[in-house]
Amino acid sequence: MTARKSEVASQIPDGPMTVTLRRRSDPSSVARRRQQRLTERLETVAEGANGDDLAELRTGHWSDRVRVPAAEGSAAVEAVTLYEELRAAVDEAGGRLHPFFQEHETLDSVEAADLTDGSRDGGERDIVFPVVCLTIRRRGRLTGVYPCWLDGDHHSVEDGLARLEAATDGVRRRTPAVSGDAENLW
Repeated sequence: MTARKSEVASQIPDGPMTVTLRRRSDPSSVARRRQQRLTERLETVAEGANGDDLAELRTGHWSDRVRVPAAEGSAAVEAVTLYEELRAAVDEAGGRLHPFFQEHETLDSVEAADLTDGSRDGGERDIVFPVVCLTIRRRGRLTGVYPCWLDGDHHSVEDGLARLEAATDGVRRRTPAVSGDAENLW
């Protein structure tokens, strides 16, 4: 563990994790099977976890694509807000969400001047969400995001589940879990 990582890990709040698995609505049959396998695996982790390690397990859905700006009061507003939070946290950790999450300017927002001088007018854009995303929070603070790229390594949802299994499994774990065992943003 590098000095930077240990310094940041010491700043991760102690306490139980809130783990959320978000799935894209209406995925292909292959993606739906993957979502089901990951959901079942996460439920198994939650069943075997010490109460001290995992406070809450949540699941949710989001659209495959959201247009920004989103209509006030729509479910898209929540998805965009979450995306912005995830992007900021991963950026701060020196990583990136692309290509798992993608942003595209809409053709309607591109004007002739944009094509020649590269300027943007802050117009509409689409955010494309991954088939599945796992987040970990401690005391409300986002401490884990899967999938993403960090330090040149891909951190998949399966990687996140493996870390959760190791951090919450009292039988296999030789040392007590500490804040940061399941998280990747440190």
